[in-house]
Amino acid sequence: MNSTTWLKAAALGVMVWGTVAATGCSAEVMAEPADYPPPGFVATTNPVYYDGRPAYYYNSRWYFRNGGGWGYYRSEPGYLYNRRTVYGAPAHAYVRGGGARGVVHAR
Repeated sequence: MNSTTWLKAAALGVMVWGTVAATGCSAEVMAEPADYPPPGFVATTNPVYYDGRPAYYYNSRWYFRNGGGWGYYRSEPGYLYNRRTVYGAPAHAYVRGGGARGVVHAR
């Protein structure tokens, strides 16, 4: 690779990184998290809409559907932080265990 090509590639990399940092996209993790919200939690929680999709606050993290899986924000976006701290985390009634013997937990 000659020096002109290398400089162009480096400049492109800096521009892409700057764009990602400026838009806040660097907070997203697109991989399937190990501890994502169970279906019962999602069914009984009011989501908060952010970035055009519903987000759920679960185990101290904001999760969102990512195709057929889940993603989460590695660092809490400002809008979701304000939503959580001003209005509180979205309320829900979560039934564990299923059936009539399930325990209802309010959050």
